[in-house]
Amino acid sequence: MGGVFRVSRRYCQVTGRNIVLGFVVLAACNDVTSDVGLGLLEDSTGPEVVQVAPSVFESIQHRDVTGAQDRLLAGYVNDPLTGAVRATAYADFLATLGTSISGDVTEAGLRLVVDYLYGDTLQAVTVAVHDILASWDEPGGRADTSLGIGDQLAAFTFAPKDSLVTVKMPDDWVDQHRAALGSLEFDTGFHGLAFSDVSRTSVVGFDSKRSILYVKTESDSVGISMDKTITGVKRLTGASPKDDLVLLQDGSGPSVRVGFDLLQYQGRPLNGATVRFPFELPAAPVNFVRPEASTLQLVMITDPDEPVIIITDLVRVGESEYSASDASLGNFLQDVFFSNVEYAWLELRVPIQNNTINNILLRSTNAGTPAPEALLVFSR
Repeated sequence: MGGVFRVSRRYCQVTGRNIVLGFVVLAACNDVTSDVGLGLLEDSTGPEVVQVAPSVFESIQHRDVTGAQDRLLAGYVNDPLTGAVRATAYADFLATLGTSISGDVTEAGLRLVVDYLYGDTLQAVTVAVHDILASWDEPGGRADTSLGIGDQLAAFTFAPKDSLVTVKMPDDWVDQHRAALGSLEFDTGFHGLAFSDVSRTSVVGFDSKRSILYVKTESDSVGISMDKTITGVKRLTGASPKDDLVLLQDGSGPSVRVGFDLLQYQGRPLNGATVRFPFELPAAPVNFVRPEASTLQLVMITDPDEPVIIITDLVRVGESEYSASDASLGNFLQDVFFSNVEYAWLELRVPIQNNTINNILLRSTNAGTPAPEALLVFSR
């Protein structure tokens, strides 16, 4: 897919062609939770509000973008609801221009800032460190990335509540990389470090902007920042939600394909629109954290190998639904009705903001009430 292409701003503009959207859509630009057209279904004197149920609403495979994010994920979690997921973190390092170190290297290690947890809140987490064996590129890095790594160099254990973890690298590793560490030049011979699961308790996240590789001599010490990062995320077992729920999960996938039968509205001027996607929050096991997605996006897929186009952000309304009713959505639908846009399908996804394996269980089309729907507002 090659990344994300955001065009929501275009859909928040009222052009000459879309002037029919009027004040309803303009107001919605400033309030993405606006209940446009709600309560008008039985009002014969007001606008016509049409309820449209999705014709397609299903989980599909998803390759999330995980490169160049501010968080690395590592570990293993087996959620009885969403299945088992393994995450492997890859990071390369680059010294700031002009940084130097004096003296012979005596020690090197890692200071890792922990900023995410999915899984057991009581059992200790153990993560292994490996050399990455060959040079690699970050751009376009996705969740199905797998880099060649060496044998375990070290393992470190910490409590889920810990916010900072320090890992001293073995002396023989320091000896092997002494030239690179002493010169702070990592272009050859050292391609970064990987972090893999040992314990099967949880997946943790490391803040790549605040985590460092440190190098010490008898008289000096420097910290070297992470320069390139990718997280590989692999789903090992399937999810097992109830039949009337559809899983959407960041990182490992799946995303949710959405389709609405809109052909019958071609050529009709639209006054406004709302989409609603109800969800449920099944209780997590005792002493277990299952982070939930706080925001979703409705995106347009024109071609699986092309960047996705973001139509609108869906905000979470309490513990019941995600919804959007802004002008971006209205303008997109108006373009569809006037055959000014073509796409292969629509998807619900978690925004690419930071690496997580957060999930949500959306109510399916056969879940009864409430169920996913679009509300279209037309003039009578």
